[in-house]
Amino acid sequence: MIGVLFIRTFERAERIFNAMIIRGFSGEVISVKRFRFSYMDILFMAGIIISLVCIVSGLINKIEHLRVSGAHLWQGL
Repeated sequence: MIGVLFIRTFERAERIFNAMIIRGFSGEVISVKRFRFSYMDILFMAGIIISLVCIVSGLINKIEHLRVSGAHLWQGL
């Protein structure tokens, strides 16, 4: 069963690769527009970093609270 799936997947990949070669794909993705950071990208990255800091600090606070109260570590999570 898995062997048949592998063979079908391999044959499909070959057909797709051949179709891409026929259409002129050379292995390099060409973009019309160069990527530049905008203020929205910077705001997004800042939001992600702030969110991660809040999550990590909340987990550290939760673990410290559990350690101080003497409860089992995984009981309150």
